[in-house]
Amino acid sequence: MAFIIVRRILRLIAGLASIVSASCANASEPVLPEEVSLLERSRAAVASELQLMSADLLDEFVFGLKVNPIFATRSNVVLGGVNVPYGFGAGMTAYLENHFAELILKNPETRMELVHCPECSAVVAHSGPRATVMGRGLRLNEVLSSAGIGTIAKYAVFMDIEAEKSQLVLRGRITEIRENLPIVYARTISTSTTSPVLLRSSANLKSASEARQEYLDVLRNSPFFSFPIRVGVHNYAQYSPQATDPWVERAAGGGLLIPPLVWFIVGAETSFSQSRVWTAEFNLGITNQIDSHDGWLAGGRFSRLISGRMRSLTEPDLYLVLGGAVTSLRGNTAASFRKNSLNVAEIIAKRTGAQPRASFSSFRLALEARVKNRVSLSAFLESMPAFSGSSNFGTYLDAGLQFQSAGMEVGFWF
Repeated sequence: MAFIIVRRILRLIAGLASIVSASCANASEPVLPEEVSLLERSRAAVASELQLMSADLLDEFVFGLKVNPIFATRSNVVLGGVNVPYGFGAGMTAYLENHFAELILKNPETRMELVHCPECSAVVAHSGPRATVMGRGLRLNEVLSSAGIGTIAKYAVFMDIEAEKSQLVLRGRITEIRENLPIVYARTISTSTTSPVLLRSSANLKSASEARQEYLDVLRNSPFFSFPIRVGVHNYAQYSPQATDPWVERAAGGGLLIPPLVWFIVGAETSFSQSRVWTAEFNLGITNQIDSHDGWLAGGRFSRLISGRMRSLTEPDLYLVLGGAVTSLRGNTAASFRKNSLNVAEIIAKRTGAQPRASFSSFRLALEARVKNRVSLSAFLESMPAFSGSSNFGTYLDAGLQFQSAGMEVGFWF
């Protein structure tokens, strides 16, 4: 996220620089609509990120008042004002004012009663024997009091939000509403633009450390065992054969036509830690196609998380998978799973009219994306060493180890 924010800020600066340079070069030359559009999009993106970060700072400010209230009893407080970085306008100010009001309403532990005071934010003028003074009503409280318009609130809260280098800083203070506005509470909170926004719930406000601990507790309480069910399709690389076996079906181009195998696989998976960085799985699978083949497999897999240091509850997780399996097939399709020459068992089978059979081992390399450890999608390459160099199979990848099969699997965890 930090990279995105920096990139957008750089775009905003670049857009401003291009417009200024164009204006300096030729004052009469109009600014292109594309430049204005780019500038507005960049400004909107940066403003959105700053709004979320500012709201996060307000959450932390109110959480401090919730844990350590400064008032002994419930007290009326007026929002004196919210100052935001220059250029982000009244929209951001209104958003933060509403967010602050929501936080106070949903967290009565602060012992603050937020009240509305139109006169406090209005511009007032006072003419006296010495001078005429103009200013905001709250800052000229003695003027309002002398005019009989005093506010029902005893305290006012002021908040200033400023961007200082890579930090966004909130300076909040609560004052008494009387002459000189004496401060009764003040706090400064800063956050780095490289820190992710927590987006805490207003009704169940937590500190940043508690929110992170809650996230870790969810991970720690996850079960060590899960039971995936997968459906996968295995495709085999086509190659022009030398064998003349009548069981083998040929494609129109002369190569072997080995039909894809559809597997239904159930397994049991365990993790070596609560973070699920490493997992291990044992699985069994079956395949069947009428008048073509049936078969089974038994195998295992090791998975390593490569998208982070622990599994995520909000983003997909990416795993690197290494696995192996032993497969047994029976039927016409099994005739393709052999070397170039017939073996003794195949010669006897041809004489007796028995169906072809094949048993072989395979090794898998896969990438698997999981969402909340509930749904997964994986793509894989599979090597069958027993058929290395066989003219019945082509290769999808030859990296010293030939990968004759490729496919995809969809999984569901229970």
